[in-house]
Amino acid sequence: MQWTWPVSASPGTEQANRWGSAAADRQGSLNYAGAKLPAIDGAIQAMLSARAREDFVAAARVLDRLVMSGHFVVPLFVLPDLWVAHHAERQLTALELPDTADAASSQTRTGSRRHRT
Repeated sequence: MQWTWPVSASPGTEQANRWGSAAADRQGSLNYAGAKLPAIDGAIQAMLSARAREDFVAAARVLDRLVMSGHFVVPLFVLPDLWVAHHAERQLTALELPDTADAASSQTRTGSRRHRT
C-alpha cells in the first residue's frame, strides 16, 4: 500500500499528469481520480504560463480550490467487497452499485449489507 505521494515543493508540469483531462484516460498517468474538468485544465495552463510570482500563486490556489471542491477519490487499494452500513430499521432505496441484486438479501442483524463490486 502506498503511504505517500511524492510531489515537488512548487507545483509545475506534473500537475497536468495528475489532474489534466488528457491524462484521465491515458494508461500510466497519475490522474487516478479520472479528473476531466476544463476549469482544472485552464488553471494548470495559467499556472504554467505565469511569469510573475503573484500570477503563479493565484493560479496554484485556483487549482487547489478546484481539486478540493471536486471531491475526487484516489483509491489506494481495492477490496473485492464493499460494505455499506446503515440503520437496521431504515431501508436503503437508492443504492446504485454494480451487482446489488443478490446482495440485497444478505442483510445481517446489524443492518449492514455486503455488496459485490
